Amino acid sequence: MKRVTRLLIGFSWLFGGVLTAQVDPHFSQSYSFPMSMNPGMTGVMEADLRITAIHRTQWGSVMVPYSTQGASVEWKSRANWQFGLCMLNQQAGDAGYHYLNGYASIAYSGVKWGAHQLVVGLSAGQISRRFDPLKFQFGDQWNPITGYDPNALTGDQLTKTSATTLDAGVGMMYWDESTDKSARAFGGISWMHLGRPQDPFISSSVAQRMPYRLLVQGGVQWQVTDLFSLTPNVLVLKQGSAWERMMALSGSYAVGEDLALLPSLAYRLGDALVPGVGLNWKNWTLAASYDLSLGDMSRVGPGGRSLEISLRYTPRLAQKAGFLPCPRF
Repeated sequence: MKRVTRLLIGFSWLFGGVLTAQVDPHFSQSYSFPMSMNPGMTGVMEADLRITAIHRTQWGSVMVPYSTQGASVEWKSRANWQFGLCMLNQQAGDAGYHYLNGYASIAYSGVKWGAHQLVVGLSAGQISRRFDPLKFQFGDQWNPITGYDPNALTGDQLTKTSATTLDAGVGMMYWDESTDKSARAFGGISWMHLGRPQDPFISSSVAQRMPYRLLVQGGVQWQVTDLFSLTPNVLVLKQGSAWERMMALSGSYAVGEDLALLPSLAYRLGDALVPGVGLNWKNWTLAASYDLSLGDMSRVGPGGRSLEISLRYTPRLAQKAGFLPCPRF
């Protein structure tokens, strides 16, 4: 029965469009890996270069852990154009499922009025998915006396075990870069999977299509003192019939000329509480967060909890003290 539970959980992620709601692999530290969230955030930073790596693991005590990694690099030109490359890879559970996508992004930041800035971005790339059918256990391979028999033949035939499809998305990001305000707003919107890539694993005759992913984000950066700032923000994501609503509060406290602490706390409505902490030293930012399940997934036990670690390198330009002209973890 425990094995069946594992398979059901795994298939609910793998074939989410049929059993429940399909949601792309993504991170709780959304602002630590911004390009995967919104192409309009490509190059939205206080420097000419940003390199990011992030790792997430979950379901460790229930099944083979879900492991998700991301890596990205972004850079700016001198003509209001910003570019980026982003890759995300997930190995999912006992079924040996692998999800890999890679995107190239381009954004234009030449839309300005006064101290207000708007960036429009476009991303394009591909999604590759595959699984190992030899790792599946089917109902007709179970013997009521001896249990599971891996040598027993099954009538369930999976004719296609891998697929690669093209994909694209668009997004916009706005922020107020005024230097004379203690609080400044930012916000964005993105629309991903514009071509509705097919999922060929369900049926060869009636292929399922990946649902659009719509995301709205926003918040306020508040410089409380010269050393301390707070950034309350919200994120709403919809993909198919699935919703994610997250409220978060992150802070930055300078404890030295080149050192700052970055505490955070987020609440994903009906799902999880996500405390986090980061350390910014010179050009490096290291952050960790932990998902504490509160909804239905908490009944599975501690295995439903998730750990994320991110590392970012951003060689900063000379700038005035106070706000950075973009949201960040």
